[in-house]
Amino acid sequence: MSKKRLSKNEFLERISEFLTIADVLAADAISDVSVAIIRKRIAFGMTQKEFAKYIGVSQGMISKWENGDYNFTLRAIAEICEKLDLQMNLKLEEYAPVPGRLSTEQDMEQTAEFCLDLSALGMIGKMEGLAA
Repeated sequence: MSKKRLSKNEFLERISEFLTIADVLAADAISDVSVAIIRKRIAFGMTQKEFAKYIGVSQGMISKWENGDYNFTLRAIAEICEKLDLQMNLKLEEYAPVPGRLSTEQDMEQTAEFCLDLSALGMIGKMEGLAA
């Protein structure tokens, strides 16, 4: 049985049942951490296995970090930053729309479009109920 490809609007309706603004903000922060880890590993010229040994964790953990499959605590991020000589900046402030900056709704729409692309590639199997 083939799966029906969802239209953008259908997908947005279904994903809005699962994603909140907090989900989008958290995903953005996790992706920032993941990208920083990947860049450092590549800069060191290491495989995930070599990098894991250097950091003191398993290769599986490095894979989770790099794929955004890990819910980092602030303490974990601070420890990673210490080991990788990175600076951690956490900034909480009132939200004020800035000209040229996406609104949270636009962020969510772009995230949904990205998820649509992943869905088309069959990569979103983890989210229940998204595939028709």
